[in-house]
Amino acid sequence: MLDEIVTSYLDSLLTLTEHRARFAQRLLDPPPGARAEAAMFAFLRAEGCEPLLCEDTGTAALTFAANSPSDSSSKSLRWRT
Repeated sequence: MLDEIVTSYLDSLLTLTEHRARFAQRLLDPPPGARAEAAMFAFLRAEGCEPLLCEDTGTAALTFAANSPSDSSSKSLRWRT
């Protein structure tokens, strides 16, 4: 199941070539961090939060911005991969 989530996340990054390349590289490093990134994205989507990738490609930090489905406030999630 997690492999399907990772594949789906890669598909969602098709138009974001630099981000996709960095994620693919993270999958080659110890992959648990990259797999957790994909799982978090899938979870936020499943919850109706419409996550947006806000990665600064110059750093190792990854940020998702997501709207709460119950209100219009925006939340940010940040962790280092």
